[in-house]
Amino acid sequence: MENNNNIKKGSKGVKVLNSIIIVILSLVLIGSVSAFYLLDGILNDPDAPKYDASSLETQESSVIYDTDGNVIIELSREDGTRENVSYDQIPQVVVDAFLSIEDSRFYKHNGFDLPRFIKSALENVKQGNLGQGGSTLTMQMIDVSHMSKLEKAPNGFVRIARKVQEIFLSMQAESHISKQQILEKYLNLINFGGPARGIQKGAQYYFGKDVSQVTLSEAAFLAGVINAPNGFDPYYNYDAAIERRNETLDLMLYHGYITEEEHELAANTELAFQLSGPIVFETSPYLSYIDKVREEIIELTGGLDPTVVGMEIYTSMDRGAQELADQILNGEAGINYPENDELFQVGFSLMNNQNGEIIALGGGRGYDGDNRRNRAYGVVKQSGSSIKPLIDYCLTFDYLGWATDHILLDAPMKYRGTNTPFYNADGQNRGDVTYQYAVAVSLNTTAITALQELCDTIGVDKVLEHMKKLGFSAFENLTAEDFSFGYGIGGADMTTTPVEMAGAFSIFANNGNYIEPHTIRKIVFKDGKTESIEPNYESVNVISPQAAYLMSVLLEDAVSTNWQNLLQIMISPYPVYGKTGTTDWAQDGLAYGIPEVAMKDKWMVVYTSKYTAATWAGYDEPVAGKFTWFDTNKMLLNVPGQINKKLFDFIHQNNYPSAIQQPSGIVSVTHVKGAFDNGYYAVPEGTPDEMISTGLIKSEFATLNELKPDELSELKTFTAELDDATSKVNFKFTPYPEAEKLEPFDGKYHGVEGYPNFSGTKLYDPSAIFGEVVYRVEVTSNNISLGSFDYATDTASELLPIMPGQKVEVCGSYAYKNGIAASNKICTTIESKDDDERPNRPTDPTDPNEPIGPGNQTPSDTDKNDPQNNHKDDPNTEEPLDPTDE
Repeated sequence: MENNNNIKKGSKGVKVLNSIIIVILSLVLIGSVSAFYLLDGILNDPDAPKYDASSLETQESSVIYDTDGNVIIELSREDGTRENVSYDQIPQVVVDAFLSIEDSRFYKHNGFDLPRFIKSALENVKQGNLGQGGSTLTMQMIDVSHMSKLEKAPNGFVRIARKVQEIFLSMQAESHISKQQILEKYLNLINFGGPARGIQKGAQYYFGKDVSQVTLSEAAFLAGVINAPNGFDPYYNYDAAIERRNETLDLMLYHGYITEEEHELAANTELAFQLSGPIVFETSPYLSYIDKVREEIIELTGGLDPTVVGMEIYTSMDRGAQELADQILNGEAGINYPENDELFQVGFSLMNNQNGEIIALGGGRGYDGDNRRNRAYGVVKQSGSSIKPLIDYCLTFDYLGWATDHILLDAPMKYRGTNTPFYNADGQNRGDVTYQYAVAVSLNTTAITALQELCDTIGVDKVLEHMKKLGFSAFENLTAEDFSFGYGIGGADMTTTPVEMAGAFSIFANNGNYIEPHTIRKIVFKDGKTESIEPNYESVNVISPQAAYLMSVLLEDAVSTNWQNLLQIMISPYPVYGKTGTTDWAQDGLAYGIPEVAMKDKWMVVYTSKYTAATWAGYDEPVAGKFTWFDTNKMLLNVPGQINKKLFDFIHQNNYPSAIQQPSGIVSVTHVKGAFDNGYYAVPEGTPDEMISTGLIKSEFATLNELKPDELSELKTFTAELDDATSKVNFKFTPYPEAEKLEPFDGKYHGVEGYPNFSGTKLYDPSAIFGEVVYRVEVTSNNISLGSFDYATDTASELLPIMPGQKVEVCGSYAYKNGIAASNKICTTIESKDDDERPNRPTDPTDPNEPIGPGNQTPSDTDKNDPQNNHKDDPNTEEPLDPTDE
């Protein structure tokens, strides 16, 4: 059926061109000598379609083959979407309805209705578009049976030629077969939406009855829906369906097919009460997969429908895996779904990583063949945290030089440039955490931190370029102005499907290369004339092989370590890598009685070196009075995990996959844990074991920096005065300007930017290795050291080992406690009086029974030289916490 309603009004120039085309076509058809020659050229074009009576028969079938070359299904006969009926089986009310809205002069023309065509042409000129086709019912039959086999025509004179050829074939058909036969073949050919092809299946799909039983209201709807099956589908667009049915009834009344009383009765009939619900036709268990094949065929062939055009289609479907998928959807595979929850849905995809071939699909529980509701590829859902490895993390290995044991800060944050905070799923912040922990427990703060650093380092445009290479339709038209950091945690408009997720995650098992997920290997046309199609899906590099491997190291740990993230269900005799994700209803569910933080989507994407499985589970939409969200019990059922485990156990049962092989260009690096500034730092001698870490890194980033303490502030003043009465020396320093550096490292944060009260685990601080800043006094006499003393305060007193009459040099400085002095020194000389000049001679400071040193404690060589013994006996000093212990 000709349908030009999708042609939008263009520019003024396009309108003028359309008008010219319409006028020319009208003139050509009205006739002249020159028109005769023009028509002769169009009709005798060797590429013009020829009338073929066999094309009017719907028995011609397209055959789909599985990966082993075995027949899956013959589309037009055995897939349950078409059942031919004879003219005698079609009630008159159906015929009347179709003639009223599609071709009221059907019995008066010879296949081409010139008055109607001219009227449509004039209307098109008036409106400036090609919306009015003027096609007869016979022309619509020819369009489906003959013209749909041709490559889609562009605008312009090619369309004129096609229309002329269509008219000519229609007139030929009228001379070969009767009007009743045309009606019969037409009604058996056309698409009624969903899985329904032909009037019989249309009646069954919408009303659950044989076509011979349809009522006036139902017949009017069936006649109206064919103009736009998706737009007028009452299951998804009820108001439009009612309006279209009533338009048909109005025309039936106008043309005298029904009385005023019949019109009113049918127009006031509630269509909803007549609908039986979209029934599931008894087709093959491969329906979820077949519909994806159909979609790809239409795309690859420029719009040809395999239910009409005979083809042999070779696919990558694994028959056993697809039959298992069907069993999973039908509750026959032992999947433990939420009890008595008919609205709980799933969708999944199983794909070969190395070539992008889809081997099995799950379109949804009770899937009925309507690809708009195929949850494997036709329905987009928010990705949640499952997107983090793809957007936030994998690029850090290529551009930021991170290792697999990198330390990230989990602290309160706001989206950059806004005053909007965001939170981890549990509402908690931990402080410093390992990369493994951040990925496995799916922290939001660390993911956004990574994405922000990437944008700062390589720019938003390059991050967007990376995102678009992953095959997500959500990113096709995304610009830098539209970019949101919310994408990094599956928010904003980050929507996707299981097929897209499987394709994106496969890069980690395929050396960083993306191949578009697909089902079709080859299409051969049965007419023996049309050239076969063998798609070539090129590999696109997204990340380096090294980054792909390093990301897999973290995702394998997320499965194999007991993080209690639901991925442990995937532990197998072979390595499995994976990530989960969830999204909530937010405020969208409040009107339906759904708690604001209640989850609606649950994802799990897992892969091996051979295959990737991506599964979504959840709810299509909120429903008032229904339990359309995840509570704890539903979450713990872990339906995506159950499904992925079933798929992997099947597909790997006879050949366990090996681990993903480490490529060259990766080395192990040992460094100071948590110390990073454009690179990691070599471990200084004496560093505690708990502050040493080892991870894998791209070799180009493996060069280690030398760890040095921060430069100390300049000492402004220092005084040292001897108290002859006590023989003690009193010291006074300018207070150190950064008071926090005087405090011993306690393994905690004391506030972060914007959140002064935050206190979380801190794994690294320079003072943990070099010690806190101290006030240091060094005493020498004749270049011989008499001692070095450290103080925590800027004033102190010390009984120095000075002999009577001895001159000593006393120098003050700022220093790090563990032996490193870096500030300037200020020195002064003091002299002790002779014994007879001293008013009260104290105990000889060199007496071994009289202690000396800060706080009357003897400064031992161990205390001064071993930085690890400074706080050995200090009960207030805590060991730094390992975030993996939290």
